Amino acid sequence: MIRRALVATACLVITACGGSGGGSGGGVTPPPPPVITKAQAARFLRQATFGPTAAEIDRVVQLGYDSWLDQQFAAPPSLHTPSLKALGRAPTQVDRLDEWSRLAVRGNDQLRQRVAFALSQILVVSERSALGTFPTALTTYYDVLVRNAFGNYRTLMEEVTLNPGMGVYLSMLGNQKPDVARNIRPDENYARELMQLFTIGLVELNADGTVRRDAQGQPIPTYDQAVIENFAHVYTGWMFGGSAQFWLPSFDFEQPMQPFDAFHDMNRERDLGDPGFSLALIVQVELGGRRVLHLRLRAQVVSRDGPDEGEEQGRRALAQGAPEKEEEGQGDGQGQDILRGKDGADRAKEAHQSGVEEHIGGRVGQRGQRASHT
Repeated sequence: MIRRALVATACLVITACGGSGGGSGGGVTPPPPPVITKAQAARFLRQATFGPTAAEIDRVVQLGYDSWLDQQFAAPPSLHTPSLKALGRAPTQVDRLDEWSRLAVRGNDQLRQRVAFALSQILVVSERSALGTFPTALTTYYDVLVRNAFGNYRTLMEEVTLNPGMGVYLSMLGNQKPDVARNIRPDENYARELMQLFTIGLVELNADGTVRRDAQGQPIPTYDQAVIENFAHVYTGWMFGGSAQFWLPSFDFEQPMQPFDAFHDMNRERDLGDPGFSLALIVQVELGGRRVLHLRLRAQVVSRDGPDEGEEQGRRALAQGAPEKEEEGQGDGQGQDILRGKDGADRAKEAHQSGVEEHIGGRVGQRGQRASHT
């Protein structure tokens, strides 16, 4: 640790002196930023927005990737619920989709909207459920994703967990503590989904993302059915915010759920796994969950081109979360490149694009890390 600090200090001294050696000038002039072509800007915007426009392509060429991203991070969020309520009448699901399309295509916070859409493919709710007649329930939930698109994962998970739309969709809202006489057992749905899909996953991972294995070479599970059942007891006693009583729900989807102690399992002896499991879950939600989320977001956002303007087929594919079709037998090696007729320029172009993909994901990830320390 000390050696690392000394090396860092030495690097700072060298940098302050203008580099290593020889001259006595005022420091090394940094190289000019790379020139971005319109084709590269268009590809970048297909990944960072819902489709490039001629004006936006020119802005990226003029500003560069970093400055464009900085402006997007600073842009105020375009929220969907106020837009829907501004219609001045009882909205329908068609209205919700129309407003979503308008904000996604024309909103100034394009990157935020694109990341929120990617999050919605991971932290899923749907109108094909009990939420089908409550369009503002879906927009309120979606606004949680919009607001937290560049935030930290811990805050996102708390707001998702306490959102009544999610509470209805994964049947946590109205979940009650056990009552043997009335044959009531806590619903396990959200407890399972939170761990399996939203955070730590089914098996333990090493720091590099590979699967941890036991002495017999078998994957090590992160939890078992007993842990799910016990966590289900944690998620009891929640009802719509503003409800006068547990059995008199307000059906207010626009504020977080509220707890009712009489229906919450107060058993402090609840076994949540081994003694370190609760702490391990918190750590993995904050660190492992963020790493997994980064990989899944990259799959949703930057590893796949967004829809080109006017291409309905591309829009349908994006809406369905369909991955790009890969050629059969496609590989990553140089030999495969040669067989497909790729020359050095093609490979350089792909390397540039891969760097751009990492850059988008990295900048969004940095925002989340900074937010977690504030």
